[in-house]
Amino acid sequence: MSRIFIETERLRLALLPGLGAAVGGLWRRTEDGSWTPILRPTPENPSSFLETSMYLLAPWSNRVRDGRFQFGGREHRLGIDWPQEGCAIHGLVKSRPWEILERTPVSAWLQTDSRWWPESEEEGEAPFVDHFHARVGYELTDNSMAVRLELRHVGSVTMPCGIGFHPHFAAPAGTMLRCGVEARYPAERCLPIGPPAEDEITEHLRRGVPVEPISLDNCFIGSADGATITGLQGGVRLSCSRSLTHTVIYAPGTGEDFVCVEPVTMANDGFNLLGKGWHDGVRELKPGDTLIASMNITLID
Repeated sequence: MSRIFIETERLRLALLPGLGAAVGGLWRRTEDGSWTPILRPTPENPSSFLETSMYLLAPWSNRVRDGRFQFGGREHRLGIDWPQEGCAIHGLVKSRPWEILERTPVSAWLQTDSRWWPESEEEGEAPFVDHFHARVGYELTDNSMAVRLELRHVGSVTMPCGIGFHPHFAAPAGTMLRCGVEARYPAERCLPIGPPAEDEITEHLRRGVPVEPISLDNCFIGSADGATITGLQGGVRLSCSRSLTHTVIYAPGTGEDFVCVEPVTMANDGFNLLGKGWHDGVRELKPGDTLIASMNITLID
């Protein structure tokens, strides 16, 4: 799998243009000059976007129940690419090749466009409501990685959408997570079944919890802005744009060495929550409109 690298004195970033413009690794330089992972490393030849260090979510995030929803007076169907739960998952750009627009020693911009994709269904995917163009920019400073994702509507009818980021943070034994989420959606199979409410889990996350013993895969209303993932060798702090109003946290539990803190603009299954008043977060773009989200991962020494 072809990779491009950008680097500063303290940070190194690998990108995978051929696999969703995903992150193939993010490392920090330690005092002895070696590199230690901030994000879970990607295998040399990943078989799926699921194995990458961080992938991009667009034009929706997380799951769509049964791969279908109602919008604009008609039913829209998406390919079921999470068959074990009968869902369409994590959008349409995650496995597509992206074109490199520009690159410097410390930054890179890439793009993809649904109008460029083959007409035939690919990997179980199906056409979306309308066409869109996506751009992503990555930039390193000496102590942070910034990523900016833009989704521009290039079709002719109003289009529902959501975007976000799915990083897998390295979480060796002793890692702590703190995230100031507001309320959790009660869910079955990660699909909301009621409006978000404060509970013991949100309280624990706001105070800070050890990652290793918890098992969690939930969507929360509330930004991941200010969240920290810290361990014996320091940690990182997240900064999120105001558009990232929701957070998904996936902690697989004992035996795994990563935790996902996913800043997103919409709730899981948000397209099917429209009209319920459950803070779905879905944006309705008119032709020519753009939805933008940005996130910084900053070192804590």
